[in-house]
Amino acid sequence: MLVLSLLALAGCGTDSDRVPTAPQGIVTDLTDPAAVLEGHAEALGTRDFAAYAALLEMAPGSRAEAGFQFYPPGGDEDFPWTQGEPWAREEELEIVGHMCDPAFVSSATGASIKSIDAAVSILSQETLASGEIRVTARFLVTVLWGTNDGARCDSPLLFLLAEDGDGFLRIREIREGTEFGRVGSLWWAGLKGLFR
Repeated sequence: MLVLSLLALAGCGTDSDRVPTAPQGIVTDLTDPAAVLEGHAEALGTRDFAAYAALLEMAPGSRAEAGFQFYPPGGDEDFPWTQGEPWAREEELEIVGHMCDPAFVSSATGASIKSIDAAVSILSQETLASGEIRVTARFLVTVLWGTNDGARCDSPLLFLLAEDGDGFLRIREIREGTEFGRVGSLWWAGLKGLFR
């Protein structure tokens, strides 16, 4: 099993396909699926909103649907708004924007986020007939909004990656599953829901 671990202050690895998009920024123009997932975790861990946004698919390409979609697991009684209904890129970026903003105070927690630690472990990868790449991963996130206050989730995420017009991989979909059961206080969708 390939393990890509990233903590808030950890540096990123080097891949031959990485070409920085900005000086000292997180690389987002990637062709390796593992590097895309690592970049996704790194963007969260360093709260780099621009990098996070760049990794999500903007345009639908040849599909009829909109661009990026996040599919939460159904059945989270604590957060009824996450009952399996997907949300689009705009809502995802609004939520993550709040998580990256040190001045944003959540009405649910009464505080702003102090740190995010994220780690991803790739479990499987396959290329579909459509050319999309499906990557199943285990995603561990710890979010702290106080010295001893925060939440942790350990969720299975299914990433669907697709090439953009320049040949770089973008995240088209993230589907949160329930295969591991809930580890920690929330599902990833529920944790993000604290910062809507």
